[in-house]
Parts: sequence; structure tokens; C-alpha cells
Amino acid sequence: FIPRGDVIFCSNCYGDKHSTRCTKCGESIEGGGLTFKDEPWHADCFICCNCGSSLGGVKFTMKDDQPYCYNCYGSMHAKTCTLCNEVITGSGGTRFVSFEDRNWHNDCFHCSTCKATLVGKGFIFDADEILCPDCAKAKIM
Repeated sequence: FIPRGDVIFCSNCYGDKHSTRCTKCGESIEGGGLTFKDEPWHADCFICCNCGSSLGGVKFTMKDDQPYCYNCYGSMHAKTCTLCNEVITGSGGTRFVSFEDRNWHNDCFHCSTCKATLVGKGFIFDADEILCPDCAKAKIM
């Protein structure tokens, strides 16, 4: 039995009247829940809006107030690197370069010929290649 003020409840009645309820399903959270945006959730109820996988205890991201696991967000909304075709998530402070309609991870943004980094430097497009000025001059001559 559980006392509350002047009233004593059995555990079932106490849970029905006073326990924290999950934002999604409305059922009592008896332990193992989580809080997101100041709202309580069962770990199994806080899920990716696309694939339905549980987001409790894992990294996730929001888009348009909807939670996404990293895989779904990456495949549906993230930019893709022009060189390696991998998703650019921006997680962990990952930096990237954008030019016109193309995007690269910083580590992938290098001269196609000499492989020197082009981050923060001048570059020239030649068809599908990006070249440093020195390699572009050598190619023209």
C-alpha cells in the first residue's frame, strides 16, 4: 500500500491515478522511461517516425518536429558527398564543403590529381574533377 496525503492506495490504484504516463501510449511508466522535450515516454514508444526503431539510448535527429534514427535521416534528408557518396550527417562537428549543387566531406575535398586539400583554397572544375590551380595550369599546358 502507498500513502498519499490522507489516503492510502493499493499499488494498482496508485499507478492508475498518480503515475507518470507515456506521451505516446498514455500507459503508466513503471521505470525505464525517458524524457524528451519535457515529456515522458516509454523507451519502446519513442521511435523513429520512418522505420519505427526505438530511439531510447541512441543518437537521433529531428526534422520538422519528427524524430529520425541516423540511418533514416541520412537516407532521406542528408546531403551526400560528391566524391565518396556517403551521407554527410554533420554529427560530431563534421564539416563539409558545398559549391553549387555539390557537397563534400572536408576530407574528400581535394585535388583530383595531386590529392592536396582544397578546403579554404581556390579550385577549378574540369568536367567532374576538382583541381588545385597548379594542376589545372599543368593540365592546360
